[in-house]
Amino acid sequence: MLKSLFRDSILYTLSTVLTRGISFILLPVYTRLLSPEEFGLLDYFVALGTIASIVITLEIMQGLARYIPDCLEDENKRRGYASTCMWFVLGAYTAMLVLVSTFSTQLAALLLAAPGKAGLVELAGWSHWVAGVLNILHGQLRWELRAATSALLSLLSALLTVTCTVVLVVWLQWGIRGALLAQVAGGLLAILPSLYLTRSSFGFSFDWASLRRMLAYSTPLIPSSLAVVVALYFDRIALKELMSLSDVGIYAVGQKISLLVTLALIGFRSALTPLIYAHHARDSTPRDIAKIFQVFCTAALGMTLCLSVFAREIVGLVSSEAFYGAANVVPLLIFSVLLANMYIFAPGLELSRKTGCISAINITVAALNLALNYLLIPVLGILGAALSALLAFGAGFVVYMNASQRFYPVPHDWPVITKLIAIMLVGMGGIYGSVYAWGASLLIKVPLTLLTLYLIVRKSGVPLDGMRTRLAGILKN
Repeated sequence: MLKSLFRDSILYTLSTVLTRGISFILLPVYTRLLSPEEFGLLDYFVALGTIASIVITLEIMQGLARYIPDCLEDENKRRGYASTCMWFVLGAYTAMLVLVSTFSTQLAALLLAAPGKAGLVELAGWSHWVAGVLNILHGQLRWELRAATSALLSLLSALLTVTCTVVLVVWLQWGIRGALLAQVAGGLLAILPSLYLTRSSFGFSFDWASLRRMLAYSTPLIPSSLAVVVALYFDRIALKELMSLSDVGIYAVGQKISLLVTLALIGFRSALTPLIYAHHARDSTPRDIAKIFQVFCTAALGMTLCLSVFAREIVGLVSSEAFYGAANVVPLLIFSVLLANMYIFAPGLELSRKTGCISAINITVAALNLALNYLLIPVLGILGAALSALLAFGAGFVVYMNASQRFYPVPHDWPVITKLIAIMLVGMGGIYGSVYAWGASLLIKVPLTLLTLYLIVRKSGVPLDGMRTRLAGILKN
């Protein structure tokens, strides 16, 4: 399992680094050619579309993810599940697109208090339709453990979207309309090769029995998944309602910078989850998960330290002066992003199919985040939104991990992990304090950051020499 994990995670991570790296390079384009209000509107559309997608697809892809690993050797059964899921998702997104196009004026008036922006609402609907189709195609490759193909298509999709963005936003100067059109055009172009490379996975069949099994698993997860998405994206909605779209735009810049830390997570997540489903019955799997989690924590804490300490420099590099306030929320958002995604290292509830417990935890986290947003945003502004996410996801992770351990114990080394967190926090505090006392920001930040990184790696217990040997063997094979 470890060999497959590291091989696949390398592929997913390289793909994600290149994909998000290209998107990150475009951030200065958006923040210089779009106003904070326009950039905030783009992020607002993402939040609304993500929440809507949970409802309209009934989370059937989670059902597919659960049953596909059990029939990888049975091509007809696997194809039946995949085809049924694909047609169901396609129908759901198409129905959503028809409704959005038909009632775009009313939706613009309701959501934006601007009926004249109906065209932007319709374009946003198209962008979510394209993203939904690509998600089912690329997701199927992951569940079939075709990591290289999935990574290649993800990179191709990003490159096409970036190319369209350069043409429509930079060259033609079409503003927010060009940004939305670029998402649609790039996605449509990426669908063609994706369909070709997944042609053996799908057919024109639709099996009602498979649909019922997948929905029986996924439907109880809808409240849970909806709660997760609300917890992740409600801050934008709350900021828009309680403050302004400009504040959403500034907050979105901080959010995008904080998402860079998921580069330490995405490879693990994309490769680990299918492998856990496939190998969870092995006696060695819990120990493997614990080792992987310790490696992940070392990498994630190192990235968290660097992004937090150099947040002001990064924001200044990738945005215009109107967005500089984003630096204040980066450290809090980084921690919240990590806490929101680390559930993959606690698979007990999913493996035991305790969907009711998962739903209860996620709904509680969403409710807590919602309440904290309305409590803290009026007082602290965008900092209140970031603090709300940190507190809610922190509480959720603690409860989720404890519940998971009851059903599938994983021997995590919490004393070491706690020590690493303490080293990072002390180092971060020392860096901030030194800069505040002595000035000369970079001259102090760089050496103290390197020292803290060294201590994190040194105290992590991760066998770096053995890891390099194993990594070389995996790449050679």
